[in-house]
Amino acid sequence: MKRRLAFLTLALLVAVAVSGCTFHRARLNIEDFNSKAALVTPGKTTAGELVEILGSDPNTILPIEDGKSIYIYYFGDTKTSGLTLIIINLLKTNAGIDSGFFILNRNQVVERAFISTNSKEVSWGWWPF
Repeated sequence: MKRRLAFLTLALLVAVAVSGCTFHRARLNIEDFNSKAALVTPGKTTAGELVEILGSDPNTILPIEDGKSIYIYYFGDTKTSGLTLIIINLLKTNAGIDSGFFILNRNQVVERAFISTNSKEVSWGWWPF
């Protein structure tokens, strides 16, 4: 009986020692895209300056009529938190995925910019249900 109690106590101590809270954050493509995109000035920013400001080539370049093109960027943020145990893990992930569309004229100057803000304030989720 004492052996069994000792084994259960040891197993419980191991379970408590290797369990814990989990926190993980992942960013998709460009970090802090919204503040970088705010530096783009329609009518002035060229295609080369756009790539330099954002720090990356666009994910897609879509040619449209009259020599215009659309530079498309995808970006986002995910946050995961939870309780990690030996037998069960209770985790929750919140994700916000966005797109940035920059319309460039035939002279490769940005005419308009459209940027979504789903990932701007992704919250940490504490309860997985």
